[in-house]
Amino acid sequence: MNLLWFRNDLRTRHHLALSHALAAQDECVAVYIDCPTQWQQQSIGAGPNLFKLLHVKQLFKSLNEAGIASIFVSLDDFSQVPSWFRHLKEQLDYSNLIFHREYGVWEQSRDDAVREALSSQGISVKSFDDHYILPPATITKDDGDPYKVFTPFSKTWRQTATVDYISHNLGDDNPLKSIQNGAQSKHTPYGLDYPSTVPQTLINSLKSKTQAINAISLTQDNAQQWGVGEDYAHTQLQDFIAKPIGLYKQARDIPHKPATSGLSPYLAMGVISSKFMYLQAQAHLSQFSGDGAKGVQTWINELIWRDFYSHIMVHFPHVSKDQNFNQKLNNIPWKTNPQHFEAWREGLTGVPLVDAGMRQLVTTGWMHNRIRMVTAMFLTKNLFMDWRQGEAFFMQHLLDGDFFSNNGGWQWSASTGTDAAPYFRVFNPLTQAERFDPECDYIRHFVPELKNASTKAILKADKYQAELQEHGYVPLIVDVKASRAEAIEIFKGL
Repeated sequence: MNLLWFRNDLRTRHHLALSHALAAQDECVAVYIDCPTQWQQQSIGAGPNLFKLLHVKQLFKSLNEAGIASIFVSLDDFSQVPSWFRHLKEQLDYSNLIFHREYGVWEQSRDDAVREALSSQGISVKSFDDHYILPPATITKDDGDPYKVFTPFSKTWRQTATVDYISHNLGDDNPLKSIQNGAQSKHTPYGLDYPSTVPQTLINSLKSKTQAINAISLTQDNAQQWGVGEDYAHTQLQDFIAKPIGLYKQARDIPHKPATSGLSPYLAMGVISSKFMYLQAQAHLSQFSGDGAKGVQTWINELIWRDFYSHIMVHFPHVSKDQNFNQKLNNIPWKTNPQHFEAWREGLTGVPLVDAGMRQLVTTGWMHNRIRMVTAMFLTKNLFMDWRQGEAFFMQHLLDGDFFSNNGGWQWSASTGTDAAPYFRVFNPLTQAERFDPECDYIRHFVPELKNASTKAILKADKYQAELQEHGYVPLIVDVKASRAEAIEIFKGL
């Protein structure tokens, strides 16, 4: 019997481990382990975890309908996982444990402990690389050293990630087909001491959370909702590739326009395969020319960034231990100001674009990528506060929270990361609003007290403080220009 351990790969299509588990026509049982205390330690908030559990529930429904039994168990943290698998052997006579590799330090330690615990019981442990398009160890320089800069990494990545190579490592399009045709109709859910489905009390709490998740929208006529399940994710991908992907390079930085794919939460949880996304983009590339083709290539570049940050985390493990990638900057004199941090996280800084972004994050579980950079730079450069505080806050709220990408983005913004000469790059949040939200559509949506304020006053918030405060808006907590100059001087000294 094969025991298939699902983690951040909550799908059935293009799933290498599932394809392997079913290939020999052996009986297969699925398991998902929730670790609430562990998620808290890793700054994963209740909202993102509940959204993930909605997908676990949907996944188990699909597996159960195909005749594959499923086990849902809640343990405290990773330290309890090895012994749970050992005890499960007493109730379920499985001979193989199969899963996709995870690359975080804690995750690798957990998996090593599971291997060791099961080896004494004669259980085979088989793992596959499937969370990224190319595994973190795939791309190296000619001398074998890892890349530290994105551009040369991306060039080698594109040379390696051929369509044939990725297709060969994709996994079956529908591995459940043989079961649905009756090959494994004997499968029924097991009556173990652990619940075989998500408990009803949890389902009830998920229902209320779904309503909050579905509340995201920018206009009444263009409501964007977070659907659940891989069918939704695949439909979202096809709709994006059918047209918006060609406009991606031109419109992706405009936060009030639906110009992005909206797939990041599903990609983070593995509800859709990143390999499949890449292959679909490549397959449709020939349909575009000029700016349209550039749009497709720009979107593919974002997938490469995702692989790059996993590469950085694996080859430079100190990054996953709350340390700067550039360790020469470990003596940055970050400021401690609880009032400023509270104002930032609540969207009450007096900088309209920053406040809009932070309120979008807290109310919807997502933030536009351009605004992520703006809010991160405001915290680390204007307020000059430690990037680790912002990184943790984002992970608590982002439905698409991916530790590697979140860490990489924050260190890039804080000038402690992989960029070659970054310290003088500081986005001015007022200028960014002029460039990317010139009519203030995005700002007015998420900062409703500014709904009737003039566009000029919103864009020049530092000069129109009195007018904005008449509308009930908060005053600026810091001088944007002066704080930027101060941050640059500090970095020069370092």
